[in-house]
Amino acid sequence: EAGTALTDVLFGRYNPSGNLPFSWPRHTGQLPLTYDVLPNAAYDPLYEFGYGLSYTIFRSQNLTTSLEADSIQLSIEVSNTGEIAGSEVVQAFVSYPPVGVLTPVRELVGFGKVRLEPGDTQTVTLEIPTAQLAIIPGDISGDAPLTVMPGQYSFQIGDARVQVTLP
Repeated sequence: EAGTALTDVLFGRYNPSGNLPFSWPRHTGQLPLTYDVLPNAAYDPLYEFGYGLSYTIFRSQNLTTSLEADSIQLSIEVSNTGEIAGSEVVQAFVSYPPVGVLTPVRELVGFGKVRLEPGDTQTVTLEIPTAQLAIIPGDISGDAPLTVMPGQYSFQIGDARVQVTLP
């Protein structure tokens, strides 16, 4: 039945909703290639980590945040502006504050999936434990304990960004 399933996707009878779990390189000379590159590193994949296609159009807007005792709540409105039903994978990335330690330019910290009929809008809330933002401060030996560094963290879902300051 693999041929039938593939035909259903190609002819639009089934709307795919998966996203790449890796970065697809332009050529083999880029290997290994990961999405969580360090600053000033070359990163030019053919398809980025999290890339996906659908037969409908989704729009994300109104990203808001609330800081709880031990977590960060990210809420965003996701709308299906297309003409057919579909599922969207909502991915939350973080950019760390400058702390004197090399950290990735962006890192996936949470995701969720929502199914929407045409014209529907739903608010998706992702809970990010602050402990997930911990890094090992110090030099290259990395023998210090994991620590959540104080500063301004930038969270991104789609094109929407929000800043969160942690004490």
